[in-house]
Amino acid sequence: MAKEKLYGSIKDRLLEQGLQTHLINGVAIPLNPNWNKVAINLSGGADSAMLTYLLATIIQEKNYKCKIDVITYKRCWKTRPWQGDVSLNVYNWLKNRFPNIIDNRETTYIPPELEHGVVGNIVGDRSPDQVLISSFNSYLAFYNKYNAVYNATTQNPTVDFDIKDRMCNRDNVTHDLKTLAYIKHEGISWCLEPLRLIEKDWIVQQYKNYDIMDFFNVTRSCEGDYKNENLLGIDYTYYSIAKDSIELKECGLCFWCVERKWALERLNNK
Repeated sequence: MAKEKLYGSIKDRLLEQGLQTHLINGVAIPLNPNWNKVAINLSGGADSAMLTYLLATIIQEKNYKCKIDVITYKRCWKTRPWQGDVSLNVYNWLKNRFPNIIDNRETTYIPPELEHGVVGNIVGDRSPDQVLISSFNSYLAFYNKYNAVYNATTQNPTVDFDIKDRMCNRDNVTHDLKTLAYIKHEGISWCLEPLRLIEKDWIVQQYKNYDIMDFFNVTRSCEGDYKNENLLGIDYTYYSIAKDSIELKECGLCFWCVERKWALERLNNK
């Protein structure tokens, strides 16, 4: 009940900002009927894949004349070389399901040397990869004339997994509207993060609700690399040769694997 009241309040506040919302299982997803082109950061994980699916579903059911571009970042190509293929598989699944709504796939490259896990925050309170992502989004928003750019970041589960790679900035997220919807990208488009207060079990529940668990299995959230015992030796040289014949397991140890397992267990216990 508390969350229903919270999202009812958020819906009203978004409307005050001129954003029409669509309530999906209690969560307000902003999408205006008069928009013609939006974009979303699509990594290949379950969160961004689901938000893209929900946006496309709203557009299809409401018969809006809006297209969705996806923005993907090519990263960790030496240590997790399968990431590019996973994100492409997710895009292709969505494109096949919504051929008249899912449009272009924009990509750019992030050098491994500039990842947050390598250099930390060296540009104010941000890492170089965060700066690159924000800048590329602004560039595309301006030149492709996006009405909005979506990000599918979710909140950490309100349980303590005590895992070192937990992203603490996803704990205790404030209910400030500025964290969910704000004008950015050279002041011409909205930056929308409607899942900021959502935990992974809600995400997985939507895959079940829409009967698309096959799509859930296309996604991958694992952040383990070729040094993990379940992925040992699958570096970029080996993967490029044997990717069609190897079984790509999840590491089972990173925060994102534990979070995904927790969400599935929560779903199965309901």
